[in-house]
Amino acid sequence: MKAQAQLLAIATLAILSTMPANASFELTLLAENGSNAIRRVDPENRVVLGSFGANNLHLPTALAIDQANGIVYVANRYVGSSTNRITALNYNTGAFINEWSLGASIAVTSMAYRPGFGLYVPVNNGIRLYNASGAVQATFDGGGLTSIISVSYSETYNEVFGHDFEGSTRRYVSITSGSTFGISNYTGVNFHFGFSAVNGTNSYGGQSSTNNLVRFNHVTLSTTTTTAIPGFNVRAVSAAHSNRMYVGGHDVGLTSSYITTFDQQGNQVSDRWTVTGGAGIISMATVVAPEPGTMIALSAGILALLRRKKSAK
Repeated sequence: MKAQAQLLAIATLAILSTMPANASFELTLLAENGSNAIRRVDPENRVVLGSFGANNLHLPTALAIDQANGIVYVANRYVGSSTNRITALNYNTGAFINEWSLGASIAVTSMAYRPGFGLYVPVNNGIRLYNASGAVQATFDGGGLTSIISVSYSETYNEVFGHDFEGSTRRYVSITSGSTFGISNYTGVNFHFGFSAVNGTNSYGGQSSTNNLVRFNHVTLSTTTTTAIPGFNVRAVSAAHSNRMYVGGHDVGLTSSYITTFDQQGNQVSDRWTVTGGAGIISMATVVAPEPGTMIALSAGILALLRRKKSAK
């Protein structure tokens, strides 16, 4: 049986390695309510592929991926402390890389890693840009916003957006340290959660205690409710291949994890997937294109599933 499992994993790896960049599978990482581990899933084929990080994390709230280096940055809390930290892990192997303290207790619901710039993290009344070692490269003033909990950016306009808990958004020139350039938008869509840039024109996120998917337009700096998903509180969004995005969330009681696929214009293209063993998605991030380390992780996940099936017999 062991030889058969290994052979299957090798065959799977060989098949995955021949897939084109827009092949119909993805590796998505999930942070879920009350869990210290990050789970790997394939939302296209609806498969759970194991977890990692339980020994290094405590109550993760936000994820961001540096895909070029195989790193996931996790916003989480120190055990027994109100101080939050950023922990960097290898998302293929789960290996610990480094971590640093944010020096504050904050409700981060999304971060953004931008290649060539670094990691944007909302911290109370502004945004900090960190390098891979945890050193602050730039800071962005909240400009009157005091509870920024999500951050997204537009490659098209070279701008960063801080999304406030009360529904306001501030725009920043991304290369300017201490920037106060921006526009606060009061659109009536309150309680933003988990905003993530999906393309050059739009970021998407959720709305507290509702089943609304919310769109933030980078051009007009306006926020609108685009879609209602029955029984599904939207908490996280991540871009995917071929004009797709994944929308993650949970039921009202925070007992189940849900993922639904949309196109990047906000149209639903798949039914809801209830992720096995989930306790409510609160953040997610996707490795968009296949890469060798990712395919190894998928193969390892298949091996783990086979081992569990064997032990259950």
